[in-house]
Amino acid sequence: MAVALTLLALLIELTVGYPDRLLRAIGHPVTWMGRLLGMMDAALNRESVGETARRSLGAAAIVVLIGVVGMIAAGVQSALLLLPFGIVIVALVASTLLAQRSLYAHVARVAAALERDGLAAGRAAVAHIVGRGWADPDSNSLPAITALRMRSSCCVVT
Repeated sequence: MAVALTLLALLIELTVGYPDRLLRAIGHPVTWMGRLLGMMDAALNRESVGETARRSLGAAAIVVLIGVVGMIAAGVQSALLLLPFGIVIVALVASTLLAQRSLYAHVARVAAALERDGLAAGRAAVAHIVGRGWADPDSNSLPAITALRMRSSCCVVT
């Protein structure tokens, strides 16, 4: 079943991607995870705490994130697989975590913005990929940041 589910999820992601309308309406699962990490970072990552404790709290935050995501995923999958054609619905949900199509489109927009309108437009376009505030990258670092972000995001498949 895992192979069929994976192939179906890849096919759905290839053909549909993550619709922009859905992104605007409810966000994306990765942004939800990012918000959870951001809340834990704000609560736990205090300069007043020693570095060893901060590292331990950071590791605990990752364990909490993995636990929360794992429990939700297991619950959703178990419930959906009880339905007729549940594997198709599970594949649809799983396809939301595969971002190759939309990520390729975002990176292409960054490249086009850089070539067409320069660094300021490239910065605005890359903000859709990075999702975090970042200081003021110079013209040499922007393509590198985009490429690294694309590389790291393409490798995250759940």
